[in-house]
Amino acid sequence: MHAIRAASSIVLLLTCLSGPITAQQTRPWFVSIRAVPMSFGAAASTDEPASGDVPEFGPGQGLRAAVEAGRRFGRWELSLGGSYGKHGFRGSDGSATVTIEPGYTTAIATVTATYAVVHMGSGARLNLFAGPSMAFWSGEAVAEDRTLFGGRGGVGVIAPLTEALSLDAHAALGLSQGPIRDDDLADLESRYDSGTLWSREFGIGLRISF
Repeated sequence: MHAIRAASSIVLLLTCLSGPITAQQTRPWFVSIRAVPMSFGAAASTDEPASGDVPEFGPGQGLRAAVEAGRRFGRWELSLGGSYGKHGFRGSDGSATVTIEPGYTTAIATVTATYAVVHMGSGARLNLFAGPSMAFWSGEAVAEDRTLFGGRGGVGVIAPLTEALSLDAHAALGLSQGPIRDDDLADLESRYDSGTLWSREFGIGLRISF
């Protein structure tokens, strides 16, 4: 939840930086470019690890590059996005975590619907967003390339700097199928349960409106 607290703490800063930009209302199309630190929950876990096995493992943290393009319709926005990054293979016993590089290479495509819950006179907006996602997993930690589906939702802030340029920040939680399947765990001594995979992200960057 650190990402969500961090996003909340910058709302006031972004609002103060924004000026009385009203011309953006006539620029409905936009492209956002962001840097997105992203972390994941466990992709597989066990309650009773055998000797040498760790209780849980999955993708490690990583910095992703993301781009999003869309259109505004009043308080609503509809956009298509994509991000790319590499993540190590992470194992954890609750008190210590080890990440082995390389692990995963992941491209994620998203469709997002956004609603401005707070719309300030300066042009700054506080948004809620949600939508489906599709992730393409590959790399040494994946037995074979996999395409997995899920969804994400969160809160974002848009703060205009000029008629065409805005600061763009968001924090989100995601839930999807995990890149590890039961067949991948058959040779381990412990019995692992694989399933859904949580993700947490915080993105910050710039938006160009036109």
